[in-house]
Amino acid sequence: MVENASIVRLEPLPPATPGLAAPGFLVHLGDGRKIRARCVVAAIGAGNVPRIPAWVEQARAQLSSSCDPLSQHWRLSHAYDLVRSPTSLRTTLENWRNKRVLVIGGGLSSAHVALMATHAQASVSLCCRHFFRVKQFDVKPSWVGRYQHALRAEFYGTSDWQQRLQILRDAREGGSFTPEIMRDLQQASRLGCLQMLECAVVEQVQWREASPAHALASPDIPGHWQVLFSGCSTEPVAFDAICYATGSDIDVRHEPLFGEVLEAHPLAVHGGLPAIQPGSSNARITYLTN
Repeated sequence: MVENASIVRLEPLPPATPGLAAPGFLVHLGDGRKIRARCVVAAIGAGNVPRIPAWVEQARAQLSSSCDPLSQHWRLSHAYDLVRSPTSLRTTLENWRNKRVLVIGGGLSSAHVALMATHAQASVSLCCRHFFRVKQFDVKPSWVGRYQHALRAEFYGTSDWQQRLQILRDAREGGSFTPEIMRDLQQASRLGCLQMLECAVVEQVQWREASPAHALASPDIPGHWQVLFSGCSTEPVAFDAICYATGSDIDVRHEPLFGEVLEAHPLAVHGGLPAIQPGSSNARITYLTN
């Protein structure tokens, strides 16, 4: 059975609940319905704690003294802020039209944002701190290939949770583009609406107020960003807007949906992931992250 609904509450049920042979959950849906479940699989991705670059706080403080709140949103944003609201995405893309936009990141989110910006007729620069990686999946293929059993044996063979966490991080490697997305990016680059900057690390971001003459001629453009990169440029580069698609982390302690579950079934958390032992009551809720 497939249900198109949002979950607003995950209520753990006591062992003696009628109709359940074992402890389970009462899943509260946004439309008021309730579903009983013995097990719950939470395949919600790793998106509840956006990664914020160190320079963002200072840049946002500079921007707040020059622009109204609506303008601040499209001039400096995380990709997470765009995708969680269709209205926010449309408004941002409309404001990016004919603007110089910097997209920061080396994963699929950064690529999608960059391509959408080019479709909105923006002049886009896509920068990444390493060489752009092209592969079908972020996770190493060996984890689903002929050596998967050996890799899993290594993972389950250690009882050190920090070591397990490091194995998971090493397996993922980092953001990448699929071959199809890379072809789209290269096509946009050939058309002259996208510049791809590899091994470009953002070192400094400063907001520059427009000169009095420029502000009088273009009152809707109060200023611009000056971005200094290491690895590809010695002079600051001007942009009208910045979107940092720098990824996110998962932390079950920051996910409201799991609040009651963690309170009823306390468990250790390492790197944001729950330490679930096979056969324990916590094993009845499974966390899947991308």
